[in-house]
Amino acid sequence: MTSKPCAFCGETFSVQYPSQLHKRTYCGPDCATASSAIKRQNRVPLKCICCGKVFFVKKSHRTKRETCSDKCGGRIRSQRLLKHHPFRKPAHLHVRHRYRRVEVRGRLRYEHTVVAEAILGRKLRKNEVVHHKNGDKKDNRPDNLEVLTRSEHAKHHRPVWTQTK
Repeated sequence: MTSKPCAFCGETFSVQYPSQLHKRTYCGPDCATASSAIKRQNRVPLKCICCGKVFFVKKSHRTKRETCSDKCGGRIRSQRLLKHHPFRKPAHLHVRHRYRRVEVRGRLRYEHTVVAEAILGRKLRKNEVVHHKNGDKKDNRPDNLEVLTRSEHAKHHRPVWTQTK
């Protein structure tokens, strides 16, 4: 048996095996509880800016912490990045492959898809695409848009020489 002094009360306590020395710091549960209560006294309560949960931090960390967990911290960081990102454009200026995109419920979607879904009164099916009749990808007027199946759309855009064979 080997002995070690308690980190709280200073009394020596013994452990059966030397390998247990590094695992135990206190002589018993009473000292462990009392020690954690003292440690908690040096902590201050803060309210998480993400979820509103109250959590405790060291006094020296109260200006550094805003969130209760890494999960909440990640949410806040991503919101800040999206909000203040130097390359972020207003929703109507998002253009990719010459198709306009608009922000719908916080997500960017193609404007022609949103218009076509509004006309149909439902979401597009997986095998449906929106075709611009006049070929202008920025012209998203309802009378210029046509919902086609993928195979119909492919036939529509197939070169003339392949249709004659």
